Parts: sequence; C-alpha cells; structure tokens
Amino acid sequence: MVCVDGDGSALQNIQELDTVARLGLKFLYVVVNDEAYGAEYHKLRAHHRDPNLSVVPGPDFAGLGRDFGCEGRSARTMEEFGAAIDDFLAGTRPMVIDLRISRNVISIP
Repeated sequence: MVCVDGDGSALQNIQELDTVARLGLKFLYVVVNDEAYGAEYHKLRAHHRDPNLSVVPGPDFAGLGRDFGCEGRSARTMEEFGAAIDDFLAGTRPMVIDLRISRNVISIP
C-alpha cells in the first residue's frame, strides 16, 4: 500500500501510523512537504495577499514515522527519494518518506 499526501494533510492524520506499525503492514507513506498549505499559498499570491499566512513549518515526518514504529527517511533529491523507496521495497516494515519540495514550483492543474 502506498499513500502520497501533503504535509498539511499529514498533520491531520499522522496518528494512523500507529495502526500500520502495530499491524506490521507493508505501507509506504510519502509526505510531500513544502512546509505550507501549498494550494492556499499559491491562491493567496495570485490574489496579492500575504502567502506567508499559509506557511506551516512542519515537523520531521521521517522522525515522527520512527516514533510511531515505522522506518523513516528524508529526501531532498530524486536520488535520495529513489534510495528510500529501494529501502522500503527491501524491508518488511512500514515507512514514512519526508519528501522535501519547493513551494515556489506550481504544479500543472
């Protein structure tokens, strides 16, 4: 199982890692982390409002994953991300990957 989530959403649901760790599920949780509510950040900028109102410096999600009993990795490059996925595939435990991205890049709708 794989879940790809934003950091804001992860903050609202992180406690569920306890369940996957207790049950020993093969579960990969990728937290795409721009340290902001990304959609709101770009909407505020588009409307000439202060985008920093949506900035939410987050915790170390990889560390939180470890605290819940999962494996945890951080990645800032595609190479680090690929290595973390390889570690997950080779292992037997759930894993959280804290994938740090730039909030200045707008995704294509």
